[in-house]
Amino acid sequence: MTGTCRVRVGPVTIGLTGVDPTLPAVGVFAGLPPAGPDAPVDLRIAFEPGLRVPGRAARAVGRYPLYAAPGGLVVIDHVGREAYLPLADLGTRPVRIDPELDLHVLQTWVQLPLLRMALHRAGGGLVRCTVVEVDGHRLALVAPARAGKTRLVLALLRHGAGLVGDDWVAVDATGRCSPACRLLVVRDEARDDTGQRSVRSLLVLALRRAAAVLVRWRRLSLAMAHAADVVWRLGQQVRDVADVVPGARVAEQPAVLDEVVVLTSQATEAAPVSASDAATIAEMVAAAVVVEHPEQYVLDGVFRLVHPGILPAGSLPAPAADLERALTLLGPARVASMPIDDIGWTVRRLTGLSAEARSTRRDDQGAQA
Repeated sequence: MTGTCRVRVGPVTIGLTGVDPTLPAVGVFAGLPPAGPDAPVDLRIAFEPGLRVPGRAARAVGRYPLYAAPGGLVVIDHVGREAYLPLADLGTRPVRIDPELDLHVLQTWVQLPLLRMALHRAGGGLVRCTVVEVDGHRLALVAPARAGKTRLVLALLRHGAGLVGDDWVAVDATGRCSPACRLLVVRDEARDDTGQRSVRSLLVLALRRAAAVLVRWRRLSLAMAHAADVVWRLGQQVRDVADVVPGARVAEQPAVLDEVVVLTSQATEAAPVSASDAATIAEMVAAAVVVEHPEQYVLDGVFRLVHPGILPAGSLPAPAADLERALTLLGPARVASMPIDDIGWTVRRLTGLSAEARSTRRDDQGAQA
């Protein structure tokens, strides 16, 4: 069964055609909060099984899975499934996606770059942080990559929390955050809250240790480090949140953040983070867009290379704009710091922050009355 629907990501409305919720790529978009039937559409997406874009170049652009095509770029996954991005006319022409497209390719090269462009046009942005909702209280979890943040999020979901966004949230011009997608990047050791390492993660650790020990033999050390990265990526799965934690809910309504929690390791924990550090945290969140996810800038740069003079300047926000959006989102929130090593303790503490915030809110309302 196929059809059409409209969903929203913050201030942006996405129109979907060819919808079959049983197919992987479709479910990622169709699971977003619905938009009204009369809402103006900012981004159009058409799902076309077996999509083959005519006129695309036979060879990829550099080392990326991007091919030049008339008016846009074609993204191809490891088994040849395609998505067509008409970046020259994104407002009116639909983005065409094979509904079987690999989810990691979909998120990295299609979904996130397009959302950033659409949100930027609407005065909003896409911000790099994890946000959960505990009893109506929104918490942003900030931590370095591979610190165990997803394992904490899964534990919170199992305890009844709602997910606003894993790694990414949409923010509007007023600083309210909303879900940007339903995908979770889940690694082997994040599937339960025990912290027990998987065989794959132990192999990654061994390869990295070997690379450090063999540093005098440069080529061998680099080979070990490269092998560790490959094995690490093989341990990642991009899954819909409902598949990872059955019954987990995605918080749909836009709302401002109440608390920013900086997650640290007990072995390296510094002094507690104060509210004056909010700007530094925002810089870290904004920098992660460039450092950890350069694909979004590669897409813009490759299009300008193969189609010079077509894409208007400023269609993809610069790093300075990412910092501005992060400051808008994180500015009003309180800031706390806590270790991530003991998942059970951290879950209880985060729940306590939620209760404390509700109590403070009731006291403020009483004082105003």
